[in-house]
Amino acid sequence: MARACRRSARRAVALVAAATLAPGCDDGETVGPPPTTDAGTGGEAGSPPVDAGPTPGVCEPGQLELPDGSCLDAGIPPDGCATGFELGPDGGCVAILPATPCGPGQLALPVETACRDVAPCGSGPWGDIPPDGTTQHVDGTYAGPTSDGSASQPWTTIQAGVDAAEPGAIVAIAAGTYAEAVWVDDKPVKLWGKCPAEVELAPPESAFPVVLVWEADGTEVRDLSVVGPNLGISVRDSAAVVLDRLWIHGGCFSGVEVRRASQDASATLSRSLIELVQSTGVEVWAGGAARLEDTVVRDIQPADSSILGWGASAMSSPSHDPRSSLVVRRSLIERNYEQGIRALGADVTVEDSLVRDIMPSLADQADGAGIMVGREDGDDYLSTFTVTGSVVESS
Repeated sequence: MARACRRSARRAVALVAAATLAPGCDDGETVGPPPTTDAGTGGEAGSPPVDAGPTPGVCEPGQLELPDGSCLDAGIPPDGCATGFELGPDGGCVAILPATPCGPGQLALPVETACRDVAPCGSGPWGDIPPDGTTQHVDGTYAGPTSDGSASQPWTTIQAGVDAAEPGAIVAIAAGTYAEAVWVDDKPVKLWGKCPAEVELAPPESAFPVVLVWEADGTEVRDLSVVGPNLGISVRDSAAVVLDRLWIHGGCFSGVEVRRASQDASATLSRSLIELVQSTGVEVWAGGAARLEDTVVRDIQPADSSILGWGASAMSSPSHDPRSSLVVRRSLIERNYEQGIRALGADVTVEDSLVRDIMPSLADQADGAGIMVGREDGDDYLSTFTVTGSVVESS
């Protein structure tokens, strides 16, 4: 009984910083405020009255007695949940989401009560893409004799539009399935599809990756879908890359990779859906930096060897300078394997996000962690981790 009481005391202190144990715990230790000799006097006849404070025991078990004598329930206050969450009946924060899971190509973020497409499609061949005088138009269905990148004579492949584009120009992509891999290297461009539901990059199996951004700082990839069979989007030695309103799915061996080799590599993935890819949803390697904002990463599948299936991962070692970093903000990581979010020798921040339903490894039924923070190459290369306003459950 005494050992159980001490465990209860430690648990209560961890939750509310101070606690009074319920009657029945008696292991010889003094629990709660020390006794006073006289609540109304200084303890001796004729001495002036002193304020002995609130009467011990006025708060119920599970409440913290405040200096003014009021009682505070342990746990999260009614206004303490982050945006997208509400206080549940057990005192914890519960995500505001649709009652049933979203189907393929649809998503809902915490605070949304209905599933929706990743992005609207707009009207016309190129939807709502904002063209200007430098825009290179692409339409795979165009059958004219010549192409010059104009709306009336568009290119028939995305790579042709990229090659013809000036640095920073928009490559506007009309509806269609494009059986090609696209390389953006040495200059930034803005790959911009009509919408993810109607513009699909699906190259042959030999293509690796589907979209490569290499030494092209400031490149943007927007409003399209990427389908396997290999790595979806690779950002290498390219900084400030924007990946927005993308649907990456169906057989890709990892969704997005951010990797530093000889110069800075950083990317922001926003308002996107990664689902049913293999190995890892988002990978950050060798000193890269990635931000996930308003994004869903779900149903990541183990590779053929029945390992991995991670939602998002950041890893680096002492040979990497700077360290890899990952920020997950206002996002949903769910129904993945082994680890929802993984950090090895990296700096990871999770804000206002939900991580749930992480399943163990298919290979040995190990792990199944919502968030795993570890070290690389021993104690000399630890990870750093900050989490605020977030919920991790069912892992």
